[in-house]
Amino acid sequence: MSRNLQATFLEIKPEVAYERFVKSFLDLFVIQLLGDGPGYGLRLMKNLERETGIHVGPGTFYPLLYDMQEKGLVIGQWNYETRRRRMLYTLTERGTEYHELMFHGIESLMSVLSRRPSV
Repeated sequence: MSRNLQATFLEIKPEVAYERFVKSFLDLFVIQLLGDGPGYGLRLMKNLERETGIHVGPGTFYPLLYDMQEKGLVIGQWNYETRRRRMLYTLTERGTEYHELMFHGIESLMSVLSRRPSV
């Protein structure tokens, strides 16, 4: 590994790596949160930040929810209980299956990555 590349890797701070990890698996975090019951987008965003310490803005979060709806992982239903309408998101069976499949994939990946590379 070249010295410049090595220096770049050494400059990566643990909190930056953690944030990258969280943002890479946002869909799994959302599914995890919805496993506790249905939720509104803003509440899910706040719970995600409380649970992970990572802020994800609405410009990232809502397109993710729409994408998850299109894939059948969550169902969004308009709720009119208050003066303004809000989308209530619920986890689907397909979303639960996706979470399990991806979690096993991550475990396998971590198993491979945890082996110390030979030099």
